[in-house]
Amino acid sequence: MSEPIGGAIRRAQDDALRGGVAVLAAKSPHGFDLVRTWIRHDAEMVVCAGYATIATLYSTTPDDEIDMAEGHTLLDEIAKTIHDQSPHIQNAMNNLLITAGIRVAPLFERAMAVARTIGAIEPVVAANNCNIQTAAEYLEKYAAQKKIGTKIKNLNR
Repeated sequence: MSEPIGGAIRRAQDDALRGGVAVLAAKSPHGFDLVRTWIRHDAEMVVCAGYATIATLYSTTPDDEIDMAEGHTLLDEIAKTIHDQSPHIQNAMNNLLITAGIRVAPLFERAMAVARTIGAIEPVVAANNCNIQTAAEYLEKYAAQKKIGTKIKNLNR
């Protein structure tokens, strides 16, 4: 794991800090290499940061710079393993699934198929008990709004 990013993830015990580490890692020229290690790590928070980082990379990287075969493989792994994971990892995987479908147009159909297969996950519910939608519901909503394939242009906001 790359230091100091790897050390930051090990210390990141809340979602906001892990999200910051994900943005930092996504800005690194080694972002895709880092996540390949992180999503296979033993520590739950490192795995979550790995999924958050790849979601950030998918949100900002042009589609022609994304390995679509690797994306399909990752979505297939989510379909097979999500319900065997802890709630935090389920949420991280689900967020990646939604992001892949919304931000990477060539992955939309596969993401939708996976979302329909997995259905609902065990949510990590916020204190306000916000409305929890399935990944398929999120993807359908964005597709109806014609927002599939939109990218985030600036991570500095």
